[in-house]
Amino acid sequence: TAAIASGGDEALGQACHAFRSQAFDRLLLLFPHLSRTPPDRMDALVRALAELAALASDGDSAVRREALAAAAADQPASIPPTLLGALAAFAGLLGALNEDQVGERIEQAFDGTYVETGARAAALTGCLKISPRLLVHSPRLMAVTDRFLTSLDNADFLAVMPELSLALGPLSPTEIDRVAEWVADRHGLSTRDLAATDATTAEVAANLLLSDRLEDIWRRDGLGDWLAGAA
Repeated sequence: TAAIASGGDEALGQACHAFRSQAFDRLLLLFPHLSRTPPDRMDALVRALAELAALASDGDSAVRREALAAAAADQPASIPPTLLGALAAFAGLLGALNEDQVGERIEQAFDGTYVETGARAAALTGCLKISPRLLVHSPRLMAVTDRFLTSLDNADFLAVMPELSLALGPLSPTEIDRVAEWVADRHGLSTRDLAATDATTAEVAANLLLSDRLEDIWRRDGLGDWLAGAA
């Protein structure tokens, strides 16, 4: 009985490996066409990439990984930002890109591959939909994301808040704590104070808008130099 069961497990494993191999081969053929995916099917495509990435193993062909990297590099600049981030993370999980290269892809999107600020932030969403833990375990990606967010003015930050919420949504409470600790250490803040902050997204948005209105009033009153010094 044990021998039969063992044989059955082996046959099942071989079938799964063959199916995975076919799926990767099919994906490589589709890469040139992925950027033409309709917007209403993009979420389904990213979910499929995430599921396929979960099937990847160290035994997958190095040649396939190289082909994947080449196919991802050939994507046009007009590729949707969510897909760009998803492909970068997917290639990273398969070993086609290293941690720094994944961060570089996302950084390129942040630095102006897309005109709209919200669209640029969507690259992070796509990346973390494939692997939420990339942000937690990649100092490069964490630094790239922090630099992008701290460069935004209040209006642009409000524009990326929906995408930022989507991107960070898959993180577990423990992972969120690790991100908070990293941010606190980088900016000289107190992790305890960050943890105690319970402002809602709506309250943050309202406070930023109020801050902008106050700044406009102070500038009209001739306090622009004082504001610059305070910053």
